[in-house]
Amino acid sequence: MTIGKKAYSIKTPLDDEVLERVQDLIDEACGVPVRGVNQEDMLVLTCLKLAYSLDSATMRLNSLLARVGQGLEPESLPQNLNNLNNLDKNEADNNESD
Repeated sequence: MTIGKKAYSIKTPLDDEVLERVQDLIDEACGVPVRGVNQEDMLVLTCLKLAYSLDSATMRLNSLLARVGQGLEPESLPQNLNNLNNLDKNEADNNESD
């Protein structure tokens, strides 16, 4: 797997299709390697970009959950949506206790 300017040998239980999607996300986040930017700086910037993308996706999902859930009892939400909502709530609770 190539991240930034360096190739890494990894062993993973992910199948080839999933691994390819992950590599595509990494490639998109890294962009084209820039001369003069060292690998560590590139990895930090990539990490920040991926974290921002994850935060944005979480906010959009929460907004969707709020719209879907308006007027509905939590028990009436599809199980997977209810679980996502609980995961976000648990994560927020864990972050507050840190």
